[in-house]
Amino acid sequence: MCKTKKDTQQGEMNNQWIHDPKGYNIKSGYYQLQGGHPFVVWHKDVWNAWCVPKHSIISWLIHHESLNTQEKLFRLQICESNACVLCENGLETHQHLFSGCISGCRYGARVKLQLEAWLQIRLTPDYVGHSELQIRVCRMVLAAFWYALWIEKNACKIDRQLARLEKLVQKIKRIIHARVKLNIAGAVKGN
Repeated sequence: MCKTKKDTQQGEMNNQWIHDPKGYNIKSGYYQLQGGHPFVVWHKDVWNAWCVPKHSIISWLIHHESLNTQEKLFRLQICESNACVLCENGLETHQHLFSGCISGCRYGARVKLQLEAWLQIRLTPDYVGHSELQIRVCRMVLAAFWYALWIEKNACKIDRQLARLEKLVQKIKRIIHARVKLNIAGAVKGN
């Protein structure tokens, strides 16, 4: 408690609130106590109003490499094997699941191609040449895509096979269609 009071007084005396034209407020005091935050380029891809919250959470966990992969569960002695459930060829780490697993990458690439054909836009995180609406839809689709792949990987543990590609694509399409409809209706209603 005394340290917090001292840090706050020091911040006020050194005029560390100058980044806020209003001077001291709760937000600037909180940032002073936190010691600042690193800038991340992916925050808008994860945290935006168009994404389904559970998709955002999984995307955030992916960016922080905090999903409960087989390797992590094995290390914590929760499961008996750290092998990838999709290819059974390597350690199931974030790196392996989202870029090294041949089975997962092939399956994911085919899902992504079908979604791109449906939307008629490329699903890339650079968004070059995309309108604001296309960027929002891309962010939402990519979050839904990563979520669906994670859920499918977990279901594969039980079923020992991936779902039919068309079934997964249709599921993602339904979610996206409903979410776009909801957001556009909300935007029209708000005007």
